[in-house]
Amino acid sequence: MLIAGCGGAASPSPSSSSPSPEPTPTPIVTPALPAPEPPAEPSPQQDTGTYVVRNGDTLWSISRKFGITLEALQEANPEVTDPKKLRIGQKLVIPPR
Repeated sequence: MLIAGCGGAASPSPSSSSPSPEPTPTPIVTPALPAPEPPAEPSPQQDTGTYVVRNGDTLWSISRKFGITLEALQEANPEVTDPKKLRIGQKLVIPPR
């Protein structure tokens, strides 16, 4: 409500008897999320600290991926008693170079 200055009458307020139209809600459009990318192959310069064994991996091939010696990889993973029996999904420690 507005009040006129210096003793004037107040301006009329809108009539409460006529309903005001409800505002139409604006739909919210959420952009589609991109599909997750598969994990990248580590580069020899990348040191992740751990590596998850994949199909076809050998200790030798993993050591080459990370630019470390086979002996260093074996020393960092003493639980691997038979290097020919790596399991897919097994986590290996990748030592720093």
